[in-house]
Amino acid sequence: MKKEYWFFIDTYVHISVKKSTVLFYNSYNGKILRYSDNPAILKLTRRLLAPKNLRIIRLREEDFDNPSIREFVGYIREYFMGDVIDISLTEGKPIQTPPTVKIQKDVKYLAGDESRSVGEDLMQYLSEVSLYITNRCGLDCDICTRAYRQFPCCTKGKSKIRDLDIEDIKGLVHEVKGCLPVNLNILGGDIFMYPKWEELLAVIAPLQTGKTYFLHYLNAVTHRHRLKVFNGSGSRLKIPVNLPVDEGKLKIAADTAAALEVDTVFGFIIRDENDFEKVETLLSQVHIDNPEFHAFYDGTNLDFFQENIFVDEEEIESVRPSLQDIHARGKVNPLKFGHLLVSASGHILADVNASSLGILGKHSLYDIVLKEMSGGISWRKSRTKVMPCKRCTFEMLCPPITGYNTVIGKNNLCRIFIP
Repeated sequence: MKKEYWFFIDTYVHISVKKSTVLFYNSYNGKILRYSDNPAILKLTRRLLAPKNLRIIRLREEDFDNPSIREFVGYIREYFMGDVIDISLTEGKPIQTPPTVKIQKDVKYLAGDESRSVGEDLMQYLSEVSLYITNRCGLDCDICTRAYRQFPCCTKGKSKIRDLDIEDIKGLVHEVKGCLPVNLNILGGDIFMYPKWEELLAVIAPLQTGKTYFLHYLNAVTHRHRLKVFNGSGSRLKIPVNLPVDEGKLKIAADTAAALEVDTVFGFIIRDENDFEKVETLLSQVHIDNPEFHAFYDGTNLDFFQENIFVDEEEIESVRPSLQDIHARGKVNPLKFGHLLVSASGHILADVNASSLGILGKHSLYDIVLKEMSGGISWRKSRTKVMPCKRCTFEMLCPPITGYNTVIGKNNLCRIFIP
């Protein structure tokens, strides 16, 4: 009598099928198995994914006569993704429950449950608010109106001077107080040029949350005697540095920051390898602990991004996204979800590159969160919903969509084959 086996895939393994391509990813060890144009593996994978099978299927002894299936099962076992069990050793079919994911208290979910309120704990999703308190600045950086669309950074107004109304900020703080800890980012322009700076500090002081202040290194030098205001506040200071750099002033900024009792991070903005080499030389002469590097797309340096920013299969394997990461990326954009930005003109956005959801002082944060959760796209903009990523088996393994994708105009900043 020929033997039969239960063949199963463990629940910590992510499986993706796109047309004739299948992918198996072990979220524990980062191993990836990928097959294209192999009908036997495709059919077997579809059987595994059938709801009634729960990733457990029956294989007969003669199935292993197929070299593709024999090799595939061998790799599954070698990469600790699953196993085979002699059916004669079991009492009935084994049972396992593949993981599922949903957004807790999702607006659409609650709307279908008459016993629950649509607004139930809705504000729990708000995790970060970035306030551009002013667009005033005495500098004239060439990256000014573009860098902030790619990563958190200061920006100067093009024409009209704008300052957030302090009374509107008070209203925002009042709403945020009732939420779970919400990180607060304070940006400009030059934040010290905000007309009601001292009052602003008093308004946000009661918030038991992380506060990060952004100040260009040249402005940090100008206001170096005022930076002590951050001492003992548990705040963080982020200092953008763009090239060309005034080495003397960078040293003053670095020495001033070193004397502060506040976590300070210098973020160097680079466009190409030459910039990176210049910064390395600077850092050999000016002592700065744990510097950050931010690639800046200027419309002409796509080659630099292809070499240094685009991801490939090896990088994904080395990063090893967890199963929780993968499920989150399938539903929302983890880098944007829960984040709101308020421009110096008062417009509230779920993403710096998205359209306005409302106006601070006219619309509550609750209304804004409800609007984004119920019909917005920024917090839910995942690769599963955009082309060409949604056609690729790596759609939920790749990093989430960022401002780089929007500015460059490509959703797939990768070197991975897309079927």
